[in-house]
Amino acid sequence: MDHTLKQRRAGQRKRRDEAQTDYTLAAAEHEQAGQVLDAHQHRIADLEADLVRLNDQLEQTRQRLREARKQTRRLERAFHQAARNAAAVRKRFDTEEQRLTAME
Repeated sequence: MDHTLKQRRAGQRKRRDEAQTDYTLAAAEHEQAGQVLDAHQHRIADLEADLVRLNDQLEQTRQRLREARKQTRRLERAFHQAARNAAAVRKRFDTEEQRLTAME
């Protein structure tokens, strides 16, 4: 009977040691998973900040584009008006030149 008791105690110790090893491994995995989770959460926060910054830059770029389009339209109108003015001046010049040529 003494031998059987020793075997049972040895079996219990073995199971206890295995359970302790399993617990230690699980605790280490839990710690590692926590570190990975923290790293991912920090990365997500960084990415969200980048997204906000990029959205702000996009809106500023869109605003500059709208302003450039307005300026382009104004410049086109001014260019065309200058061309019309130049044509009118050229026409008057040609008319005066023809009149002077006719007088000679």
